[in-house]
Amino acid sequence: TDIYFIAHFTRADVPGFQDFRQKESDIRLAATNVRNTFVSIYKDIKINVPLNAGGEVELSLKLRDTITLAPALRKSLLEVGKMLNFEKIKLADTDDEEKRIKENMKEFKSQNWGLFKEYGIRDAEVCVKYAKELIEINHQETQRYIMPATLTSMAVSKLKLMWKDKGWEA
Repeated sequence: TDIYFIAHFTRADVPGFQDFRQKESDIRLAATNVRNTFVSIYKDIKINVPLNAGGEVELSLKLRDTITLAPALRKSLLEVGKMLNFEKIKLADTDDEEKRIKENMKEFKSQNWGLFKEYGIRDAEVCVKYAKELIEINHQETQRYIMPATLTSMAVSKLKLMWKDKGWEA
């Protein structure tokens, strides 16, 4: 019932959600500003999903951002994709043209739906692949099968385990 909602630079996406615009929405109350982006640390976002057989199930959505989970010199999704050998899709041959397209994505969407869709799906796939990798690394290093909110939080968990092994617990 725990689900990770992972994206790259959630500050650009989350405010566009209809629920976020409501002052008392679960997503707004759960979202914490970490390094100028949104993650949920202290509270999950509760979602009730109807079941085909009747009734419903409550899910706990945990908001994560690959920016808070990427190394300092590899914060862009392009760099995260390179780390995974699963690169983002290029929209143009030159950096200037790529920038122009990204500044006018609504226009690009209407003119080239196929590539726009492929580009968006690949970005999501990069985030998911990276999330899977980090969950596995976190499990290997901390024995916790969770998606940390930040690399720092994962390092702190590892450090606490090392202290425990040395008998340095408080």
